[in-house]
Amino acid sequence: MEPLSQAQTVRRIVDRLAFGLPTDERRALCRLSPVRATQALLQRAGEPPRPPSFTPVPEATKRATAEQKKARRQVLAANARLLTRWWLTELVTSESPTRERLTWFWHGHFATSMRKVRPAQLMLTQNQVFRRLGAADFGALAQAMILDPALMVWLDAAKNRAGSPNENLAREYLELFTLGHDNDTEADVTDAARALTGWVLRRDGSSTRAQLVPRRH
Repeated sequence: MEPLSQAQTVRRIVDRLAFGLPTDERRALCRLSPVRATQALLQRAGEPPRPPSFTPVPEATKRATAEQKKARRQVLAANARLLTRWWLTELVTSESPTRERLTWFWHGHFATSMRKVRPAQLMLTQNQVFRRLGAADFGALAQAMILDPALMVWLDAAKNRAGSPNENLAREYLELFTLGHDNDTEADVTDAARALTGWVLRRDGSSTRAQLVPRRH
């Protein structure tokens, strides 16, 4: 197999650090050395994207009628489509393509989905954490994600209470997100689940945040 030329190597780098660039920018990068091209991509730091404006989601209540439940589902679906279009556009048009590529990478690592999380605002909040901390030390990102509302919903964190620990979040966090399979023990999972008991989600207007309820810990 013949070695790659400098231009071919740079094109590979661009493919790894961005989802596509205008032709003139790609050509300009291909005239640089691989190291300088990489540095140029990493140093591109445009303004953070302006988040989309979601339609307020009606609260779910036990007394909601069939029509009200249907209306809520329609708002959730419309917001999900809006967030998807917004991020796809950002991936290919951002002035900071590497930031968006890392955001996409971490979204795949801390795997969540609106299929279960539902409110698009929670997924956007998580997306913004990836964007802010994705290129920083992993410890900072890991600490932020342990109480990320979308991840908490995805892994049933609110069901984790004193006397009846739910191990979903602890197990996935240790085995998939941080240490890796076979690098922890069942005792580690049990203790981590107990340490995380009592954390619930509280809705405050349009925002949702993690809050510790001491009596459940």
